[in-house]
Amino acid sequence: MPAIRLVAIGFFFALCGVAQADPWRLEQPPPAVQERQQSPAYAAKEQDPKNEVGETFWERTLYDPVALSTVIIALFTVVLGIGTGFLVVDGRRHSRHALRAYVFVDSAGFFDRGLPENEPQVKDLIGFIGCSIHIKNSGQTPAYNLIHWAQIAICTPEEQDEVLTIPPLDGAVPNTLAPGGFNSKWINRTDQVAPDEIADVIAGRKMLYLYGRVEYNDTFGRRRFTNHRLTFSGGWPPYNRIGLIYSERGNESDQNE
Repeated sequence: MPAIRLVAIGFFFALCGVAQADPWRLEQPPPAVQERQQSPAYAAKEQDPKNEVGETFWERTLYDPVALSTVIIALFTVVLGIGTGFLVVDGRRHSRHALRAYVFVDSAGFFDRGLPENEPQVKDLIGFIGCSIHIKNSGQTPAYNLIHWAQIAICTPEEQDEVLTIPPLDGAVPNTLAPGGFNSKWINRTDQVAPDEIADVIAGRKMLYLYGRVEYNDTFGRRRFTNHRLTFSGGWPPYNRIGLIYSERGNESDQNE
């Protein structure tokens, strides 16, 4: 865009040079022309409104270099103004994208609360799944009025869209997340995982899902959101050090708006 603007400005100054009046047009017309201008027929012709519009505007525009260059400069100025307006709008949109907050899940991991790694078992908690989740603001400005909801579920990949529904985030206590800041949350599944569900997770028939939503206001006052859906399968028990992978569906945000 800057190169196009420089070319446009150069073209504009070139046209301004063309628009300078030629010296020969400032000289007195020959006597024959003076007599024709003073004749009654020519005077009547000049007073005719039709000739005034037809000859003065169109003919002088098409055949007079000064008038023609003036029209071209006017059109070029309009085009340049429109281009500048688009440039300003695009620059404003780019600055908002560069300066706004971006909040996503940075890391998360499941764990069996009764089978902690390298620690004694807790019999009463075996099969009760927990999850640690950390979200991060990767933007350059704070995320205001931030609320975060997440939950654990077990289901097949085919039924995930039906089972993993996110409720409205009403009544949550908001907070502010600074640029580069983290927000950690620990959540637990209230139901114990059944032995057949464990077998399905190990076999890959079912997946252990962490799903949720983050909502916040950016520095420009717009309400933003991020929906996340992460999965685990293939072994048991899950350990918190094992990172989760993003599901093929259910991960959405308004980062490009």
